Amino acid sequence: MDISRLTREGQKILRAGAVLAALATVAMGATPSLGESAEEQFRLATMYATGEGMHQDPGEARRLYRLAAEQGLLKAQYALARVYTLGVGSAFDDEEAAV
Repeated sequence: MDISRLTREGQKILRAGAVLAALATVAMGATPSLGESAEEQFRLATMYATGEGMHQDPGEARRLYRLAAEQGLLKAQYALARVYTLGVGSAFDDEEAAV
């Protein structure tokens, strides 16, 4: 087995673990918000945005991206800007996208 294949398989397992942790949070009735780390908020937002492992909810994705972005997570800031630029889950908003 080559190392690149093993690395890819390991990354899939890590992503699956993150998905399961986020789903467990939702299944327990908790609303992920300020108590979660920016990275966890970003992962869950991405799951809501894509519908991975749960129903697709662009509004919840936007809310979680904003929480993560406000904590300084660059990829969340980028994702939030794209949400506003494309008008996903809300109206197109160039001003918010620029912030």
